[in-house]
Amino acid sequence: MRSFFSCIVMVLFAFLSCVDNGNSVNPPPKSESSRKIAVITTVNDFTSPMNFQIIDVGSADYTVSANNLITGPLHTDLAVRTYGKDIYILERYGKDNIIKYDSKEMAVDYSEPLGLGASINIQDIAVVSQTKAYISCLNSKDLIVFNPNTGKRISAIDLSDYSAGEAPHPYAGALAVYGPYVYVACQRFTTDFYGVQDYGQIVIIDSRTDEVEKVITLERKNPQSMDIFHNRLLVASAGEMDSETFAYVGGGVEMIDLTANQNIGVIADIDGASRVAFVSLTKAYVSAGGFSDFEVFPINPTAKTTGESLGYIGDGMGGIVYDGFKVYVGDMSFTSPGVVVINPATNAFEERIPVASPMMPAGLGVIFGD
Repeated sequence: MRSFFSCIVMVLFAFLSCVDNGNSVNPPPKSESSRKIAVITTVNDFTSPMNFQIIDVGSADYTVSANNLITGPLHTDLAVRTYGKDIYILERYGKDNIIKYDSKEMAVDYSEPLGLGASINIQDIAVVSQTKAYISCLNSKDLIVFNPNTGKRISAIDLSDYSAGEAPHPYAGALAVYGPYVYVACQRFTTDFYGVQDYGQIVIIDSRTDEVEKVITLERKNPQSMDIFHNRLLVASAGEMDSETFAYVGGGVEMIDLTANQNIGVIADIDGASRVAFVSLTKAYVSAGGFSDFEVFPINPTAKTTGESLGYIGDGMGGIVYDGFKVYVGDMSFTSPGVVVINPATNAFEERIPVASPMMPAGLGVIFGD
């Protein structure tokens, strides 16, 4: 039973790893016409090479520019992040490589391996400036300090003090940036990737000194993604997996006051919460699920209320982002895959943008350069 249970756990957490769990922290585009979305795409088995597309959501016909990379087939586990016009594609578990793509020049700036011979399973990148960024690793004690201009590692910050139980590292995943501070979400398995988890923690790094400023302990386990609006941070945590039903329980969304770096507490109880997009102090969106069929819920962070799931989204596992005007969800349903456009004022469906067949969206990022 233990080996079967371990296999199920591996599959469940692999699903949460293979899709994009984070969001950009850049300011919104300057105008509606300048908006573009970066999309990583996959076939439905997560074993074939993935791809990369750009959707011009500011155009009337939602022009799709497909198969942009010229470095050859992409890996089977990707994340996408953006900073201005630059797109960062993280080739994660089993490859540990980062690709920087210039969306204006439509060209690759570099493709840089980061594993140094070890499988560190890079997870996320937080760009603080043109010359400094941080890269989290699920299978290493190091938070990599990185120069996004040159594509080279600068140094590393040892996070082993924030591990749980007998684990050698804290299983760092999602990252977020607020001013000079970088927020690192740690999943904190107590033994290994198949063991139980302690409560999640947010380790706060001062990017001016690369020192830990503070640690915030969460009220939920297994933090998956974070997003910021003004001086508030939302953290979506999946919770623990029930050993009999293999469903996540005890998940939810917490809100952190960034002016004092204090946990305000749980603002939504949602099992399996894995991706979050922060629209305003009264509106956010969360996707939640397990193996598949992720539902998307609107929530009010201030009132601490959760609305009904959005029925027009079949499987919202492919990411959620907000560009300052509209909300976009990567719908990975087999029947109608595509990027769904939502009006955040009304929660109304506006458009379903198809991606290049036979692919489906597995991660989204907003491109902020004109």
